[in-house]
Amino acid sequence: RKKNKNMYVAFLLPDLKGGGAQKMLINLANWFARRGHRCDLILFSGEGIYADLIADEVKVCQFNKCRAFQAVPELVNYLNKNKPDVLLSALYYVNVLALISKGLCQHCPTKLVLSERNHFSQSLKRLSLLKRMFWRGLVSRFYPNSDYIIGISDGVCDDLKTYLSRSVHKKIKTIYN
Repeated sequence: RKKNKNMYVAFLLPDLKGGGAQKMLINLANWFARRGHRCDLILFSGEGIYADLIADEVKVCQFNKCRAFQAVPELVNYLNKNKPDVLLSALYYVNVLALISKGLCQHCPTKLVLSERNHFSQSLKRLSLLKRMFWRGLVSRFYPNSDYIIGISDGVCDDLKTYLSRSVHKKIKTIYN
């Protein structure tokens, strides 16, 4: 991108209930917005303790869905209508929904950047066997469709690589907090 061109960046989160991923994306949205970029914070549910941290320059789009999968049609509509330059999401299940939604869009030029905040293997251990197989399959199937994947440490990136084909490894980069 040209240095003078402002970008349109959308950030996707399930809610504002707390946690490192939520705080990180809010901080990024605030940073971009305060530098003159158009920023949307897309939430499946607007509930949570971090609402007061969002800068006035950041537009909040709430889908008011209690289940993340219910937000897919609204996210598809959002992407088709708004066409942000970049959509940044965090948390493996939100990342998968972002990828599915973009795949259902018609001619959406939005670049998808996925953020991994935790070792995927550790996240899977907290799930039942059936859910573990389900999410492992979705991640290995849909993550290759992303434009970039950011891990917060080399360990997080290396762990994720064990679930993805070698051809996807070049998309994975470490960016520390």
